[in-house]
Amino acid sequence: MLWPTQPAGAIGSEQSGHTAAAKLEALHRAVDQGQQQVEEFSEEELNAYLQLRLAPEEPDVEGFPTSFVVNQINLAFTENRFTGHIAAHWLWIPLTYEVAGSLAETAGRVDVAEQSVRIGHLPLRGFVEQYALSRVQTLLREFDREQVVFDHIARVQIGDKIIRVMVAGER
Repeated sequence: MLWPTQPAGAIGSEQSGHTAAAKLEALHRAVDQGQQQVEEFSEEELNAYLQLRLAPEEPDVEGFPTSFVVNQINLAFTENRFTGHIAAHWLWIPLTYEVAGSLAETAGRVDVAEQSVRIGHLPLRGFVEQYALSRVQTLLREFDREQVVFDHIARVQIGDKIIRVMVAGER
């Protein structure tokens, strides 16, 4: 469990992160205006954006970390599959979570079709897998501005090192 995994996705420059932010803002505007919009993101853009969004957490008064701190979120894309890598620390213990899977469109909604979850190199199953997934979902809820876009995704196409997202706003 303490044998951390390494992220697989490419990380772009700060400018790449700003490019992803502009594309996400365009998707957000489309949702607000009830329109459809398609944007294509590279791994580099999304991973740079995620690095910009993860503000470093402050230690407590005595200089000791007191909780779970996320250091990095990294996404990698191959044909029709994704891998999400989360590097974190709990107190002084380094942890890595990895969620891999594919997406499926059902009833106008995009969901994770099949998945695997690991902490470090240890694959998880059963209730432990469900617990780890709930922790990842809790983390994703922290991205409240992006949640509006997540909630309106109508179609996703994953290619090699790219992801194409279509939102459909509601009127």
